[in-house]
Amino acid sequence: MQFRLKVYSPQEGVRRIGCIATDAQAARRKATEQGYTVLSLRAARLRALRWGRASFKVGLFAQELLALIDAGLGVIEAMAILAGKARDPDAREVLGRILLLLQEGQTLSAALAAAPEQFPTLFVATVKASEQTGNLAEALQRYLAYHRQLNAVRDKVVSASIYPALLVGVGALVIVFLLAYVVPRFGRVYADLGQADVPFLSRLLIEWGHVVTEHGAALAGGAVAAAVVAVHVLRRPAVRA
Repeated sequence: MQFRLKVYSPQEGVRRIGCIATDAQAARRKATEQGYTVLSLRAARLRALRWGRASFKVGLFAQELLALIDAGLGVIEAMAILAGKARDPDAREVLGRILLLLQEGQTLSAALAAAPEQFPTLFVATVKASEQTGNLAEALQRYLAYHRQLNAVRDKVVSASIYPALLVGVGALVIVFLLAYVVPRFGRVYADLGQADVPFLSRLLIEWGHVVTEHGAALAGGAVAAAVVAVHVLRRPAVRA
């Protein structure tokens, strides 16, 4: 966990520092070892990546970790290198937390499970299974093979969906144009014929034209609000998963 501490030292006076530890007692102990007197302490949630799991490339992480392990490095050494070379500050924070948990004696799977927004359950389970067999490199290779197959299937699905999505999008725009622009204007023409001479469906279109004319701004605002809510919901990790 990440903690925010208000501390005091004779040299620096009162200041605030951050600390990553397994619990509040460990965070207080670390600050004391650095020569600080802890005045207050509170837990601070680890900042999630800006776009959640999508911006943290698990496949690239597994590939780099596999390369370092194949080169003869231990898990802690490899994680220290990955945390040190990470350019994105959020990714560096996540990897730094995992490194700290490893240094405190936790297993790699437990450290990865502490960041569920970045590491999917399957990846954590694969690493945990390798801890029973002692062959992390083979487990990472299996996950990378699965990851490549999944990406290939996803690319095919996306490619196959582009044309239907374009058709649906263009059709929706045409319908919106007809309902918002054409129908209200033709409704005025039909209205001059008298309600008795106009079929039922045509009368519905005329009424719709009146609604659009009188409440067009409200309808447009509602449509925009619905689109914003839909995009927000679809971006949630639980929905994307």
